[in-house]
Amino acid sequence: MFKFVIFRANKLNNEEIKFDDLEEIFENASPTKTGPSAEQEKKKPELICLITDEKKVYNLNMLMLSKFKKFSMDQLKNAILNLDSSILSLEAAQALLKFPPEAEEMNVVKGYDGSMEALDLVSQFYLTIKDIPRYQPRLKTTILRDEFDDRFNPAVKDIDTVEKACQALKNNENFKRFLKLVLDLGNKMNSVSLKFIHFLRFVKRGQIEAMLWDSK
Repeated sequence: MFKFVIFRANKLNNEEIKFDDLEEIFENASPTKTGPSAEQEKKKPELICLITDEKKVYNLNMLMLSKFKKFSMDQLKNAILNLDSSILSLEAAQALLKFPPEAEEMNVVKGYDGSMEALDLVSQFYLTIKDIPRYQPRLKTTILRDEFDDRFNPAVKDIDTVEKACQALKNNENFKRFLKLVLDLGNKMNSVSLKFIHFLRFVKRGQIEAMLWDSK
């Protein structure tokens, strides 16, 4: 706490200010430090980072803190294995898929034989997922499942249109006659000589159709 010194105006006129006394007052009033001394403060051990890509480490670290802060590494591993959307949300799966582990990185992680607590958050995550089979396909499956309705619903109208068109062609007698004409013409062309094929080049479509129907 500071000590405030008030001087009366009349005293200032008659008495000389003793600066030595002022220095002593403010020196004694300087706040005392509380808490552990510098010698008592121990430096926290530096965590080990097994991933050399600083940009990936930064982005994954932000993702871990924002999406999975409330969950343990074991819970996160089980969520990926079981496609648990209560933990592994669509946004989280999409973000994880942007930063897949490289083969070299996983080799380094698999070669680590120290404790989990000595690693930084991203290295702990990589150490957790190293034994998950088909890690990336699981993330893609999670994304496909969560996006299925949004992708499928807009296509329903187009699917209905195609289905109605197919039914209309199926029930159209004129279309059936046209297909039969094409089939008969193909059979004729396969069974006749080159002379007939040459003849067909000069015959109009209506004449060919009349000739085929008259041959029945």
